[in-house]
Amino acid sequence: GDIYLYDGENGVKTTKENLPNIKDKKITVWNKKALSHEVPLFDVEQEGDDLSLMAYVAGSNQGTLSCAKNAAQVYLEISLPDSPAAIVSSFPALKEKLWEIICERKQEEVYCLEMKLSPILFQMEKQGFKVDKQGLLSFSQFLESKIAESESAIFEYAGEQFNVNSSKQLGYILFEKLNLPHGKKTKTGYSTDAEVLEKLNPYHPIIGEILIFRQLSKLKSTYADGLLKAICDDGRIRTTFR
Repeated sequence: GDIYLYDGENGVKTTKENLPNIKDKKITVWNKKALSHEVPLFDVEQEGDDLSLMAYVAGSNQGTLSCAKNAAQVYLEISLPDSPAAIVSSFPALKEKLWEIICERKQEEVYCLEMKLSPILFQMEKQGFKVDKQGLLSFSQFLESKIAESESAIFEYAGEQFNVNSSKQLGYILFEKLNLPHGKKTKTGYSTDAEVLEKLNPYHPIIGEILIFRQLSKLKSTYADGLLKAICDDGRIRTTFR
């Protein structure tokens, strides 16, 4: 497929096969790391600027800009079509504008540091990290049993079974059945967020158990089960470092 780059003077349209022929040029792109993952022939250490890093350093108050089109809209105040050729045509002006901001803020050294860090992060992303799949499975099963124990304790305190994950049902149990202190009831029911529960902790032992239940559920869904879903075929987990 075609890759649109910028060599410091003109927009360059090249094929993956022709990438080795641009090794001697300074190539400005948007996100060297991402391009290197997508096109192995492109060297993340290719000489030239990375507009995504320039935008990151220049725009500490802009948040993370997901693409060059967004950066052009923010810094050049232009709207570009979803065309690679049109987007790359904005690179010279975008590069000039971003460098101007970086210099005004005296952030040149920060940008140089980010450029040196980028190849290291690329290798970390490419390598990934190996995980103990069986260990995660065992941990997930352990958490499941602990969650069941915590849920049983909650039911015992409540005097009935209900969906602990339902804020509406939990609100009924805490504030109508157990008559615990509460704020104003809204159309969606009572608030049962962590801040509310922490304040209620001294009033009834069910509160501490609900907090434990939520912590265990979070551990299982986000970390044990979440990491299991992210494991690649080679047994490693890979992510994107920013």
